[in-house]
Amino acid sequence: MAIRTDYVIGEERTAAQVNEENTQILANLTSINSIIYNRRLLGVHTLVNVTNTTVETTLLSVSLAGGNLGTLNSVYGKCWISRLRGNTTNTLTLRLKYGAQTLITAVITVANGELGAGFIEFEIRGAGGTSAQDADLLLHTATNATILNTSVTSCRFYANGTGTVDSTAAQNIVLTAQWNAASNNNIIDMNTATLSMIRG
Repeated sequence: MAIRTDYVIGEERTAAQVNEENTQILANLTSINSIIYNRRLLGVHTLVNVTNTTVETTLLSVSLAGGNLGTLNSVYGKCWISRLRGNTTNTLTLRLKYGAQTLITAVITVANGELGAGFIEFEIRGAGGTSAQDADLLLHTATNATILNTSVTSCRFYANGTGTVDSTAAQNIVLTAQWNAASNNNIIDMNTATLSMIRG
């Protein structure tokens, strides 16, 4: 039944007509909500410092209830990096995990010196089936410039991957960082992070 737009002031309608039209309105709102629905899953407000260690360190972790990712939905995360610094030839590995699988392993060779502040963004999506996922990850940082057009040092790295995890069951989403060498000059600091659910 289509929603009427030709109402007359003072027109009387039966209870059945009102209920039917209300049902249709709610169905339309549900359809709209399924497209734009965005719910915050996690907020991290404690500094996570990974320095002078080769231990794989968790930057964020959240349990996603079964059925949420589905076939078309996605989880979007953004981690604000307050400092990235590394020794020449040393590597930083970022791993994005869903359930028992590592969807992305990003091995980044960090140039010597300060690489500034920035963010890590990632998204995990249902790829048409409840046991099919794809994912993207981007690291971008740059040193501060107090004057526009001043030269800056930056780091940008993109990676993607796929998974075959059963999303009908509860699964953990985990992002980790790991240096290949322990040094006081190898530093990544995550200041805050947010994880959101997006329904497609």
